[in-house]
Amino acid sequence: MCKITLFQSKFCADCECSQRPFILCIHPQVPATNLTELIAYAKANPDKLSFASFGKGSSNHLAGELFQILTGTKFIHVPYKGGAPGMAALLAGDITMTFDSGLTSIANIQAKKIRPIAVAAQARLSELPDVPTFTEAGLANFHAGSWYGFMAPAGTPIEIVQKLNVQINQVLRTPEITARINQLGSSIVGNTPAEFARQIALESEVWSSVVKKAGISPE
Repeated sequence: MCKITLFQSKFCADCECSQRPFILCIHPQVPATNLTELIAYAKANPDKLSFASFGKGSSNHLAGELFQILTGTKFIHVPYKGGAPGMAALLAGDITMTFDSGLTSIANIQAKKIRPIAVAAQARLSELPDVPTFTEAGLANFHAGSWYGFMAPAGTPIEIVQKLNVQINQVLRTPEITARINQLGSSIVGNTPAEFARQIALESEVWSSVVKKAGISPE
């Protein structure tokens, strides 16, 4: 974390293409079948549950920290070098939970190898229609995942930014691209430059606060 620094002053937002929400997954041996039971078990057994991440300061590490802040729970963070090793550890029972993007979890959920608790999105995933959102499960305002978008160099003429935005949105709406993005567990966004800029500013504020509250230090 912090080895790569993004200076927002050097870029301007163009278009957010897609979002991929995290899915909270637990090992089947954890005695919980829904979010309420998981939170109750975690509070009764502090530091007994552990969660995997892509690495210190990664997006799902921050998701895990935000979850603890909002619920008053405490877990052991176990960083791995990527999503696949973390999922392998969950399947083996080496850790008890993870916030996964869906790339490695959906197939294992469908095979009933791991248990999904909730999706950190505004709507349920078409691939997992029986898995509730966090809001439906009782935890409002928990939205976490990955997003993908296009940026332009700062100072790019607004006419060019707008033209690129229109063309990107047109491509995103083609059936082939939409289908492929959905297959990857993501949903199309396709917003305006102003909307994307507001989203970046909001996320920067939220996650900066999480980093400070969790005491995550640069390395």
